[in-house]
Amino acid sequence: MQDQYQNPFDNSDYSFLVLKNNLGQISLWPEFKHIPAGWQAIYGPGSRSQCINFIEQDQA
Repeated sequence: MQDQYQNPFDNSDYSFLVLKNNLGQISLWPEFKHIPAGWQAIYGPGSRSQCINFIEQDQA
């Protein structure tokens, strides 16, 4: 039996962060992953849908 790979960025079972860099770019990021240099958390942790809602409201 082969295990199914699921991209952690698409897995709604994880908690997420919303990250922003100094160029103003926004990223949805799994909480368990290390935040890359040059990025900072601006929201979260929260569910994937909460973070997406935050991004959509911030961009409106």
